[in-house]
Amino acid sequence: MEIGDADNKRYLVNNVRGYLPTTIISFVMNLHPEARPIFFSRHGQSVYNLEDRIGGDSSLTEYGLQYARKLGQRIAELEELPASRLVVWTSCLKRTQETAQFIRCRHRVRWQALNEIAGGMCEDLTYKEMEERFPELAELRRRDKLGFRYPQCTLAGGVRRRGESYIDIIDRLQPVVFELERCTQPIIVVSHQAVLRCLLAYFLDIPREKIPFISLRAARGLLTALPDPVPHAHPHRAQGLLLRRGENAAPPARRLR
Repeated sequence: MEIGDADNKRYLVNNVRGYLPTTIISFVMNLHPEARPIFFSRHGQSVYNLEDRIGGDSSLTEYGLQYARKLGQRIAELEELPASRLVVWTSCLKRTQETAQFIRCRHRVRWQALNEIAGGMCEDLTYKEMEERFPELAELRRRDKLGFRYPQCTLAGGVRRRGESYIDIIDRLQPVVFELERCTQPIIVVSHQAVLRCLLAYFLDIPREKIPFISLRAARGLLTALPDPVPHAHPHRAQGLLLRRGENAAPPARRLR
C-alpha cells in the first residue's frame, strides 16, 4: 500500500497489522519539516474559576471577557498570524469559545477532545466541598494527581456523568496531536489548564509524571506570555496565557503516552 511520497522517493507499507504499528506509521507519514506557528491560550477567567469549582460549563466573568478582547487585539498585531490563514481551535465548552470570539481568523474548529478533564461525581463542586464530602478522594488525588480518575456517577434520569484522569486526557489528545503535526497553517488552540499541560508536555518533551505540575508561566524560556489585562481572584487557577511554540522549542516527544 502506497502511503507517502517525499524527496522523489516513494514509500510503501505492506502487511502491517495491529493498532500500534498502523498508528505509528500514520503518525510518522504525516510529519513534515515546514515551520508554522502554533499558539496555545488558556480560556479567560470563568464564573467557576472565581468560585473555585471543578469543571462545569460556565461563561466568562467580566475579567475573562477583558482577557478575550486583549487576546484578539494581540493576535491581530502578530504578522505571522494573518487572519486569512489563521485557524482557531477551541473545546466545546462556552468559556473557550467566548475567549476566542474576538480573534479574526479563516475558520474555527470545535474539538470535544480539547474539553476540560471530566469531574464525574465531583463536577460542579468547589475543591473545599470535595474535601468535606469525599475526603478519601481528595487524598487519592493528592497522592497521585496523574493517575487519579474522578469517579463516574449517574444523574437523575439515568444520565451517566463520567470522570477522567490525566492519563485519559493524554489518550484522547492523540488525534489532536496528529492534526497539529499534519497541518501547515498557523493555529491557535484555546483550551483548559489540564489539556494545555498535556499538549505542552508533548511539544516540550516533559515526562508524563510531571504533567499535572506544569506551570504555564514556567515555560517562558520558549514561550511568550501575554500580560494579564486585570488581576484575578484566583491567579493560580484563572490565569490566561498565550503560549507559543517557537523555532527554539524542543522537538516533539517520541511517545504519545
